Amino acid sequence: MFELSLSFDGASTPHVRVNFVQGNPYQKAYKVVDAAARRLSLREVSSVQGMESYFAEVMTRVYELDNPDSPYLKEDPYWLIRFVFMMGTHFTAMPPFHFMSEMDGTLIDNPQAQRRPVAIYCEGIKWLNWALEMLEGKRSEFLGLQVPALKYMAAEAM
Repeated sequence: MFELSLSFDGASTPHVRVNFVQGNPYQKAYKVVDAAARRLSLREVSSVQGMESYFAEVMTRVYELDNPDSPYLKEDPYWLIRFVFMMGTHFTAMPPFHFMSEMDGTLIDNPQAQRRPVAIYCEGIKWLNWALEMLEGKRSEFLGLQVPALKYMAAEAM
């Protein structure tokens, strides 16, 4: 359901591109518009009611985000950044469980033959980059939720 292309910048810096086949069954079933990757506000894609459009609603219920006295927010006001970081670490840890061997047990170790674990790893890198953008203040919204502004403590206060 995707194409993987790999190129090298200079001698050793790889550039991996994962292009999903437009209209693939997963995109259709879940009505994916890749709002986070395309830096779209869900208000900009409000005509599409897919999986992404439920993220804010579900998380609001789970963490009582509409309650100013939410015990969850008091305990962890940065839960969204942690969640995005956790998703990144989850995806980057998955490739070893997805490498495929041939019928005779041999392993073809190249990006095209192992494109599924490579794509999964790249998805993790995307999530980790989004978490970094949040930490750097470069991303203020994520799937319909406001990213909390960080309050840094002085080193001596720690």
